[in-house]
Amino acid sequence: MARFGDEQSSSSAGPPLQSATSQLRMSSLLRQSSTDRPTSCPNLDCWPKDDSIGFPYGYNHPAAPLAAGSFRVSIIFFIANFAESYDLESCRFSGCERFRESCRQAIPPCQWMELREFIITYLHVMLTGHYCSPELKLLRNPARGFLIDNFNTHKRVMKNVSEVDIRFALDVLKLFDWIDMWNVAASPKESSGTVKTIPSDVLESFLRREWAIALLKATEICPKICPTSLWKIADSDNGNYAGALAIIDYLSTSSPQGPFPKTQRTHANCNAQLCIHAFEDTTRVRQLHKCKQKNCKTVDIPIEKLEDHFQNPGPWQPSAWDISQWNSDTSGGQSGVIDSLIVDPNKAYMAVSHVWSDGTGVGQKRQGTVNSCLLDFWISIAKKNSCDGLWWDTICLPVQPGPRRNALNVMLQNFQRAAVLLIHDQDLASSTWVHAVKPQNVAIGLVLSNWFTRGWTAAEFSAASNKIAVVLPNPDPQNPEPFTMRLEDIIFTPGTCSESLPTLAHLQASRILTLNTLQYVERSICDLSEVTFDSLLRVLRPRSTAWEKDRMVIATLMWNNYMKATLDSSLTIPQLTQGLLRSMKAIPRSAIFHGEVPISSYGGWSWCSQSIFDLGKYGYRELHDNTDWPGRLYIGERGVARGLFYARTVTPDDKDSLYPLGSQHPMIYAKIHNALKDHEKCLLLRAADDHIKVAPSLLVMTVGHREYKTPNTNLDEPWKQDISYQYYILCRYIGSVYSIGTEKQPLVGCLLGDDEGQDGKLKSTIDAIYALEKASHF
Repeated sequence: MARFGDEQSSSSAGPPLQSATSQLRMSSLLRQSSTDRPTSCPNLDCWPKDDSIGFPYGYNHPAAPLAAGSFRVSIIFFIANFAESYDLESCRFSGCERFRESCRQAIPPCQWMELREFIITYLHVMLTGHYCSPELKLLRNPARGFLIDNFNTHKRVMKNVSEVDIRFALDVLKLFDWIDMWNVAASPKESSGTVKTIPSDVLESFLRREWAIALLKATEICPKICPTSLWKIADSDNGNYAGALAIIDYLSTSSPQGPFPKTQRTHANCNAQLCIHAFEDTTRVRQLHKCKQKNCKTVDIPIEKLEDHFQNPGPWQPSAWDISQWNSDTSGGQSGVIDSLIVDPNKAYMAVSHVWSDGTGVGQKRQGTVNSCLLDFWISIAKKNSCDGLWWDTICLPVQPGPRRNALNVMLQNFQRAAVLLIHDQDLASSTWVHAVKPQNVAIGLVLSNWFTRGWTAAEFSAASNKIAVVLPNPDPQNPEPFTMRLEDIIFTPGTCSESLPTLAHLQASRILTLNTLQYVERSICDLSEVTFDSLLRVLRPRSTAWEKDRMVIATLMWNNYMKATLDSSLTIPQLTQGLLRSMKAIPRSAIFHGEVPISSYGGWSWCSQSIFDLGKYGYRELHDNTDWPGRLYIGERGVARGLFYARTVTPDDKDSLYPLGSQHPMIYAKIHNALKDHEKCLLLRAADDHIKVAPSLLVMTVGHREYKTPNTNLDEPWKQDISYQYYILCRYIGSVYSIGTEKQPLVGCLLGDDEGQDGKLKSTIDAIYALEKASHF
């Protein structure tokens, strides 16, 4: 059977190439139906019993990589061969027709209509076959591997890809992204599909550039959505611009005015980098009313009890208020009191995660004084969820600096131990577009909400370990009762797979939400199993806080909560950074590329920016940073960083071509130019030996060597260990620069910041060529 071009395939090595014209005829990938009135699906017998089928020619077929010199043709060639291996037919069975109709509502559009129809048939057979025979495996995504191989083996194709080829490649990749993400979501333990980062820097940079351009154009379609939120969605998903683009595509057809058409916020003056609402002074915001009259009485909570509660630092203790004596009547009036804290640590309570700029914070009132309708709103939801206590930072944090600091140091445990975490965003809670009938609308609304942009809410969300509920508009407009929806009913999980197929926008929004909390790791469509340097930055770097120090406090709180440690929030930003990095002990090597003035001028920490959020801003992303030891940077107690780098000496020509990375601070310029006066004592260090013409590098001065003893385990006899002696170069950190690459750069060990003598003075520099010659090469 031939469906690729016009000629019958006869060779076992794969079908011969046809002319480019015939190959671009994207004919059907399905056989003609074998009968007009089938009583069952004839394709079920075609489903493979294992994952050995589907790649009959592999990526090494002599014609596959660059068929007729066209990237577009090579994609068609490969996918046609993949489709041919299944030998599926266009089925007219009524059950298949119903599935195809529902599937067409979810699957992304594609200019290659025949591929879209094949994917729909492929999905139906896979679902039905897997349901009838659970032992059948869900097959991995066939497209990504081919694209990776094509780019890695033939990078010259990058120079000749036409605009038509680019659009076509992105169109096809979007289809396979959808099936890949759905595959993993539907059966995360059985599927071998993956939605991890594409392991190809060339392909990744190419696709990121094209997706970013498309996103730039797409933001003009929905002017009421904050552009900052759109671009930060990509940041919170490891730079996956495709996710933000899928959400924009969905909004452009379902709600061109954005998810919050009645919002009081305007984003006309926001740009891709800054939302003007990010730094609002919440003390000037009036506290929100949930009652229609907007004039209910206030309630005074005896928060002075919290002062005694947190008088001394110590382990976590309950600080939620007992709400068992609070009642509401049908007319909206309140009776009862709140005057005691929960004592029993096992008593169920609800914690509120909210945005102060919505009016749900202290606002213009005295702390402890709140609108009775707002308090009743929280309590009614808490009681519906069988909770006897309420933790709401507006009434649960002390006022005095000392006790308040002690309470903040263990604050995330309030969210971790809560029986229910309640998410409240006023735009989301009042949106006419977001409602419970369509979970995908709720998921998209949540990732575009003001709540999702804040640093504190990110920490609260990540800490939650039990039920998470989101406040939404009540589906019945006549019903004044608060309405909530569980997060597990919003995101696309295995439990919802049997009910309907998700859109790519829903999958992407679900992925973004699950990447920001550890709770759903076991069943989610992400691959995050622990708090790491990368996960902290991915979650917090796109978020904003009213105060710069808060971001470092939040990062340390998240890390300490994971490590079961405590925090001293009175520390400065550099001290918080040092403490966090000491505790982590290792970070990605690429994190050292930044353009900021370091913590100290020499010695330990002289390579480190004052905040972890500046680390790695300009370094190219390394693969497997968190597990591959050559890509790690190990941090000692004194702040000396140990790592492996590709090193070369500085030539006289470099003196005019090196320029600082990122920062324009004159101190950095002066330090670089001063070091280059003795260029023969300088080295340029890179994280990768990729021969890129211009790339981020470290400029260092060599000051000596240190011998390291490293145990080597014998793989054949693991009980035996040999000791190897390796010489590391002691380096004085100068700064991050852009440099021109050269070939044959040795991989050497370096100790950054180990340039201070025992007397506290700077060590003398030595010749860089000698330093390289004596150093151990890895």
